[in-house]
Amino acid sequence: LILIPVLILGLQAHSPSNVELTFNSESRILNVTVNHPVGNPEKHYVEKIEVFLNDNLIITQTFKKQIESKYQKASYLIFEAEDESKIKVIAHCNISGTDSGEIIAGKEKGD
Repeated sequence: LILIPVLILGLQAHSPSNVELTFNSESRILNVTVNHPVGNPEKHYVEKIEVFLNDNLIITQTFKKQIESKYQKASYLIFEAEDESKIKVIAHCNISGTDSGEIIAGKEKGD
């Protein structure tokens, strides 16, 4: 009987998926959308977003809940980013797992 709740929790918990990034080289704004569909965004959510510039951690933001049941969004000013800079984002679920996305400044779509 003890295994049943653990199995149910394991089925419901999942890592974020498809971290979408856009970076505007003119404004130096990074927009992050972390797809993470959940039933209750106050109990199961993207807990932390980490932003790396050229493999150096420059931003860590923590959350107490997810803003929408399907995703978490955030925007960051990355003044230091220059053309050809690598921007990587890692999103962490408060229950289990991570996902990441990368973009090269100056080579993003729509810029």
